[in-house]
Amino acid sequence: MLLSFSTQARLFLGKHFKKHRESNSITQSQVASSLGYGSPQFVSNFERGICVLPFKDIHTVIKSYKISKEETLRLYLEATEISLNDYLSSSD
Repeated sequence: MLLSFSTQARLFLGKHFKKHRESNSITQSQVASSLGYGSPQFVSNFERGICVLPFKDIHTVIKSYKISKEETLRLYLEATEISLNDYLSSSD
């Protein structure tokens, strides 16, 4: 079974990526363009926790946002922990 991120985990990731995007003065349109999307809507959806960033796009984003691989790993591990806690809490 593949783990899907809970809403709280998606919000956690989106918030952190948005913070880094804004601190580097990058627009959602610029990100969308670098990922090959015609509209910034996907970036907005990701930052609001509606969807997750596809693995194929992570390298491009962290390079643009100047996020280290170590920090990215930490963020995704924390998001996984949030998701598992949410799942286990709902199973009580």
